[in-house]
Amino acid sequence: MIKYDEKCLFEWEIGVFGPPKTIYEGGFFPVKIRFPKEYPFRPPHVRFTTPMFHPNVYADGAVCISILHSPINDPMSGELASERWSPSQSVRSVLLSIVSLLNEPNCMSPANIDASVLYTRYKEKCTDKKKATHKYAIIIKAQVEESRKLAIEKGIDPPTTIDEYVSQRRSSSCSSWNQTMQSSVDEDEELFYNDDESDVDISIPLDTSLN
Repeated sequence: MIKYDEKCLFEWEIGVFGPPKTIYEGGFFPVKIRFPKEYPFRPPHVRFTTPMFHPNVYADGAVCISILHSPINDPMSGELASERWSPSQSVRSVLLSIVSLLNEPNCMSPANIDASVLYTRYKEKCTDKKKATHKYAIIIKAQVEESRKLAIEKGIDPPTTIDEYVSQRRSSSCSSWNQTMQSSVDEDEELFYNDDESDVDISIPLDTSLN
């Protein structure tokens, strides 16, 4: 789903589905993308508009990921120049990176230290049987449940299987959702490259302390 004001194509609202067979399965996470006037030579700013407890998401929802970092030479960052933003990147590549990041966070440079510590314990110190009851999994599942309520309000049925996730044709509402996203991305990326001249607040009462 893409929503944007035709008078201002530099700000989009996009829905991201949680990938199947992960603890994010069935989730629907609204994202706001703001493009700078220098786009595509500078990266867009990406922010989740609902609370996200994640190692690579700041408290304000801003996403911390290499592909969104400006293409400058910074040896101290620990990032290769090839990992940073370049004009050849697209909205698709950004969204794919975010979906991948959901279940495979980069804890080497976290935006949320508490989430990073919990995720590391969840990933490395838990057996498969215990992961479902680990605090990190419980927090994420609560986020997913809240996101599903939002999806229902919008008439969206998030996919829960791989076949549904990759399918171009699902239920009428989701099919329209995908087609709108596909056509909007194609048309507006072409506009950007040719160079022709409402936040949702969901409060999740979660205890995210490490104790």
